[in-house]
Amino acid sequence: GYYIWGGTITDLIELAIAIYNIKLIRKASGKLISFSEIIQGLKLIFNVKIPKNIYSRKTRTMERKKNPSSMLERLLAVYKNEVDKFYT
Repeated sequence: GYYIWGGTITDLIELAIAIYNIKLIRKASGKLISFSEIIQGLKLIFNVKIPKNIYSRKTRTMERKKNPSSMLERLLAVYKNEVDKFYT
């Protein structure tokens, strides 16, 4: 019983970067979870193959010049649209 990730691995990495940097997920001990732990959790949830050198892929994702946060921008646009529909 896995869920299916419909985006790219780059989208997943972008999401993991945002989750890591917002610092809302902690272990039961109170310690913040690492980027690698977030990636491993998403890997388990979505049963996706993660590149071996995830930190290299993370760097390349953040270095994109054209649109470094395309998935997050789409996510925000969808959310704003949903809010707009709620108030109309």
